Amino acid sequence: MVMRVWDGFVRAAHWIIVLATLAAYFTHGGLLDAHRVAGYLILALIAARIVWGFAGSGYARFGSFVPTPPRLAKYLWAMLRMREPRSIGHNPAGGAMIVALLSVLIALGVTGWMIDSPAYRDFRPLQEIHLILSDGLLVLIAIHVAGVLYASWRHRENLILAMFTGRKKVIETGAQRNGL
Repeated sequence: MVMRVWDGFVRAAHWIIVLATLAAYFTHGGLLDAHRVAGYLILALIAARIVWGFAGSGYARFGSFVPTPPRLAKYLWAMLRMREPRSIGHNPAGGAMIVALLSVLIALGVTGWMIDSPAYRDFRPLQEIHLILSDGLLVLIAIHVAGVLYASWRHRENLILAMFTGRKKVIETGAQRNGL
């Protein structure tokens, strides 16, 4: 059986944020107008995504995928032993990664906005923080992509395709029923 997991807004916001992040990264040196537009687009989408995280459909809600620390630890321990259960929506590691990615993107957007204002334009420490956050984002993206590829391989499903179609096969395991 196949079911719709991620709604159109979640999928569109995800891929537009991906494209806008690429645009922001590759325009930071000299195309500042494009860099600004990409950064503000990312902030606007994240603001909408946060609202959708409380008001959206089932698997879009933060309560469906943001793990508690004990649940995340239990999942990561199972993952280390290659015994982690398949998840219909985001698994606990994926949920934690979403929180980390959104947090860093917000911090990048806020520091970018501050640097863009006359009051902080020449404030070097803020520029350094922005660059450090940018590097941190690249690390998180690499971990995120590796996690998606690992989960796709481990559970024999194409998560990248699922983020385009919104659909996943439903194969419930005992661990899923028990809330791991």
